[in-house]
Order: sequence, then C-alpha cells, then structure tokens
Amino acid sequence: MKLRYSIFWLTLASILVYSLVVFIMQTTFISMAFDRIEDESAKRDLERTLNSLKIEQKRISLTARNYGQRDDTVNFVRTLNMDYIKSNMLPETFKSTGLDFFVIYLS
Repeated sequence: MKLRYSIFWLTLASILVYSLVVFIMQTTFISMAFDRIEDESAKRDLERTLNSLKIEQKRISLTARNYGQRDDTVNFVRTLNMDYIKSNMLPETFKSTGLDFFVIYLS
C-alpha cells in the first residue's frame, strides 16, 4: 500500500510541476508573441483604413468641386458671363479633374 501511495503522489506532483512549467512558458513567451503579432496586425489594418479614408476623401473632394463647377457652368450657359472663364478655366481645374480640354456646345 505504501508504494501505491508514493507512486500516486509522485505522479500527481509531476503533473502539477509540468502544468506549472507549461503555464509559465505560455504566459511569458507564447502570449507575448501573440500579443506582438496582434498589435502589428492591428497597426497594419489601421494604416490600410487611414489610406482608404484619405483616398475616399480625395475622391469626394474632387466630386464636390466638380459639382460646384457644374452649377457655375449651367449659369454660364444661361447668361454667357465671361467671369466664369476667368474663375473656372484655370490650369488647376484641368489638372484636378484630369481633363485636357473643355468644350461647351450650344445647339
């Protein structure tokens, strides 16, 4: 009987020590590695999100500018006010819209 209890307690102690060693290794090494990988992944996702937002902001800004110019263009077609050409047909207008030339055809 004594040998049986000794083997039981020795086995139990071995399991507990092994579990403690595995727990310590996991908390110190493995968890830190996963935390670092998770942080890097979150930073990459945040950078991608910010880049997407910047691109979308540029696109919306260009679209809003184009709509503003369209309102001016409608007024120009109706009134033939030459101030429109001075204020809207600037090199920056063509550069920002990607146009090489601009034609208004009145039929």
